[in-house]
Amino acid sequence: MSKISTIAKQSLFDIANQECGSITAVFEMALANDISITDIIEPGTKIKVPAPINQDIANYFRGKNIKIATGISLEQDQQQGQNLYVFPYILPMI
Repeated sequence: MSKISTIAKQSLFDIANQECGSITAVFEMALANDISITDIIEPGTKIKVPAPINQDIANYFRGKNIKIATGISLEQDQQQGQNLYVFPYILPMI
């Protein structure tokens, strides 16, 4: 297992996608790091990362130097002058 240092607004799901090429790696990462898959991760945290599940996807993100960070904090981002629009999930009523 390798280790990476997290950036702001990264979740385990982001890291699993970025480093392992699949979100299914999130469970192994949570166990290896003794955290929940939904925990908020502070920037700079060292996270143990398993071997890639889909090497092509992991290589794509690495080759383009893409860091996935999808977490948002509506209050904090609005205070920083960013306009975010959050749409609630709409479930069809059948």
